[in-house]
Amino acid sequence: MRMSKPFVVYKRTLKSGKSSYYYYARLPDGTRSGTLSTGQKTKSAAERYCAELYRKGELIPKPVLKFSDFAETWWDWERCDYIKRQIRTRGRFSPSYAASQRSILLRYLKPCFGNKGLVEITTGDIEKWRASLIDEHHLSQLSANHVLATLKVMLGEATRCQLIPYDPSSRVAPYQSDSREKGILELADAQKLFSVKALEEVWENDKVHYVINMVAMLGGLRQGEILSLKMRDLQPKGVLIANSWDRQVKQLVLPKNGKKRFVPLPEIVLELLKEVADKSVPTEEGYLFPNALGTAPLDHKVLNKRLYNALGKIEISREQCLAKNITFNSWRHFANTHVRAMAGDLIARTMIGHSDEGMQDHYTHAKKEDNEVVIKAQLKLLGRVA
Repeated sequence: MRMSKPFVVYKRTLKSGKSSYYYYARLPDGTRSGTLSTGQKTKSAAERYCAELYRKGELIPKPVLKFSDFAETWWDWERCDYIKRQIRTRGRFSPSYAASQRSILLRYLKPCFGNKGLVEITTGDIEKWRASLIDEHHLSQLSANHVLATLKVMLGEATRCQLIPYDPSSRVAPYQSDSREKGILELADAQKLFSVKALEEVWENDKVHYVINMVAMLGGLRQGEILSLKMRDLQPKGVLIANSWDRQVKQLVLPKNGKKRFVPLPEIVLELLKEVADKSVPTEEGYLFPNALGTAPLDHKVLNKRLYNALGKIEISREQCLAKNITFNSWRHFANTHVRAMAGDLIARTMIGHSDEGMQDHYTHAKKEDNEVVIKAQLKLLGRVA
């Protein structure tokens, strides 16, 4: 029995009076596709054209995947295949980072590319859009680079999965960064915040924020790492950094590099931590610095506010802090700068929690003798006798 052709060609007369051949394909379920032009003037040429399409598997055009459909589940913690793969291959992915990326997608990417077919996005489209981030949205060049990086990840994954033949963003280089370097306090000013009389005169007997900033200054802990501390993390010679508080999803996550670390601290600091804990922490699982309900840590905004208040007491105004780009995170840069100078690169990097030397310049388990070196350096920073 002779099989029918997978397509049918026929002549159509156009409004102009000219004629052209069109075709429709026979679908597997017995129905037929919509009609499409062959662009040919004779039936034989039209049949050869359709036969070649059939040979290449292109007789029935694939629907154009729009960027909005491709992006539907992207950066969604529960649904994004990319995040799931990252967790399976790398072992972790920050929920806070996912939420931040999702926000970028919805605010800057979908309004521009949403209705475009994924294969229709060109390098020129991306260059024009990237310029609008600065000219219309008034983002800094650094922020524009972050937004571009989000698109690059998505289009790179689309290319890897063969949804598009090439990545149009691969030819778009980042702008030169215009970010300001993080400022740090002068050593003498830092010591004013933690002098013998400072608790009363500078911090108004607020022992909680006094010790929070002292730990940040000496140990270089990230804000989320300090807020995540629980009674169980207090050790005889320091604190164990096993988690970080993610303020976006309001839960504990792994530290930024995914590794636990031990941060040595002087006895006087540990005693202050214990005094604070004795007043507000009922169990081993209680946060050292809880909110009023005890259900979560303090809000990060309170930390910044109390630091600026204390700096004002030693005559460093908010305007001066803004001019020098001094924030709570400056303590991490302060610790890295001074402990590194006193104790050496490797010991400081281990305490700070940088995964490599290159990251430390932007900003392992320590042996017992290394901890002693760190503690001596920390006491010097406090202006106390080592």
